[in-house]
Amino acid sequence: MSDLFDTALKEKYRQYSVNDTPAFARDAIDWNAFPPLLKDLYHNDTDEGGRPSIPVITMVKVL
Repeated sequence: MSDLFDTALKEKYRQYSVNDTPAFARDAIDWNAFPPLLKDLYHNDTDEGGRPSIPVITMVKVL
């Protein structure tokens, strides 16, 4: 048997589970601000051959 607390908790969970967190992060964060900040830490060595580097924005999003 559920009580008022269980019902309120389930309703709150439904509100949060409907939200799309990846879409919120995509719209709320300025991803183009990261490459200038990380340019000293990122070294692209594809001129010497080898596999193409992963873009900085992709690496930050993975984190």
